[in-house]
Amino acid sequence: MQIRQRLYLSALISALAALLIAGIMTWALGISHDSQERSAFYSELAGKTHALRVLLYHHHIRPTERTSAQWNSARASLGSLLDSIQPASKDESRRLEYMRRTYAKIGPQFEIYQKLRSREADGPEHVDREWMMTHLMISLSHITDSADTLLKGSRAQALVARTGSTVAAVVLSMLITLVTISVSFWLASHISSSMRRLREGASQVAAGNLEHRIALSGRDEFAQVAGSFNTMTAKLRDSQAVMQDYTQRLEQSNRDLEEFAYVASHDLQEPLRKIQAFGERIRTRHAKALGEEGQDYLARMEKAALRMQTLVSDLLTFSRVSTRPEPAKPVDLAEVLAEVAEELENRTAEVGARIEIGALPAVEADRGQMLQLFNNLINNSLKYRREGMPPVIRVHGECGPGRDNESCRVFVEDNGIGFDEKYLHKIFQPFQRLHSREEYTGTGIGLAICRKIVERHGGSITARSTPGKGSTFIVSLPRRQKGGISHEHQ
Repeated sequence: MQIRQRLYLSALISALAALLIAGIMTWALGISHDSQERSAFYSELAGKTHALRVLLYHHHIRPTERTSAQWNSARASLGSLLDSIQPASKDESRRLEYMRRTYAKIGPQFEIYQKLRSREADGPEHVDREWMMTHLMISLSHITDSADTLLKGSRAQALVARTGSTVAAVVLSMLITLVTISVSFWLASHISSSMRRLREGASQVAAGNLEHRIALSGRDEFAQVAGSFNTMTAKLRDSQAVMQDYTQRLEQSNRDLEEFAYVASHDLQEPLRKIQAFGERIRTRHAKALGEEGQDYLARMEKAALRMQTLVSDLLTFSRVSTRPEPAKPVDLAEVLAEVAEELENRTAEVGARIEIGALPAVEADRGQMLQLFNNLINNSLKYRREGMPPVIRVHGECGPGRDNESCRVFVEDNGIGFDEKYLHKIFQPFQRLHSREEYTGTGIGLAICRKIVERHGGSITARSTPGKGSTFIVSLPRRQKGGISHEHQ
């Protein structure tokens, strides 16, 4: 049974108990009301009987027609009252019958008393009159006693009804409270136990134990959650197995890529070097025999071999970004830029360039790849300079608030030819060029290497540019590496 159904059942039991209490109280109120009406009737009956006795006494002391009429009127009222009530029990019926029989006697007795009263006051008539007076008083006393007895009985019945209803209401209220407390304790215990098992299961899975299963029986919501949790861990285990297989294949692919890089750096470049060497010999020893057309073909062959050698070298550099990673260490980017500027000193002197290095942050990174990153960016600015204007390259950085993984940004600004920003997505792709080889040399892989280095460090690279006004490359790098530098391979 689900927790929701248990709560509904508990609420239903409480509602039924409340209805039962309401029914008992209504019944008790009905009995009490009826008993109060009967008590009022018997109280009135006793009062009328007492009044009849008083009138009889007054008539006996000072008989007049007025007292006689009052007595007869009161007797008739008492008779009407006796005839109006219906008995509610056998005992009440018996007593009412006795009172009615007694009432039926007092009328003839009073007439006999009146006849005796009209004779002489002395003699045997006087004795008979006194005896009749006493007999009337006794009859009226019997009616009064019976009315008092019924009055006490009705009051006792009302008291029993009220007491019984109160006791029943208290008992049912205690029962409702007990049921509510029991259900609350059960729910608290069940929820606490289920949550503890779910928490332990989550901790086991978080620790890598995908074989762990949560044992919760039943059909309530927690058991359903446990079932879904177990299904999830089973799927995670299967996914982990697939991931391990994929990882093994990826490692094999990386090894194959390293072997390819070795072949590219040795076996592929060796034939190119021979082509260049034999081309140089032909140019030196047989230039006259070749003629102008042959020399042109030879120059084209040497140029193609050189371009091929550069392309293989760039491909090797691109692959080594991922296949030969170094662990992250604190790197002062100001020192890196100073070293890059020193390496490019001859190149900058040739074109009359000026490199301005501003404030730069220190980050956790692969120092060798940071050198390669900024070397490529500055070389890019030197290559795409404007004719007749000395290149000016400014490098500066900024960092946000001092949180552990706050990103730092490095800006590389130049006053070169710039580019249309609609080609921004294209310039960071391998072998993508915006100009022909006749205008600018290169393989089109330098900025792709920059993007790969930055992304491997968990950062990003973008650019802002206007044709004819220069470009600004923006490199975003995390100040600290969480979990080390990414090792995914292309």
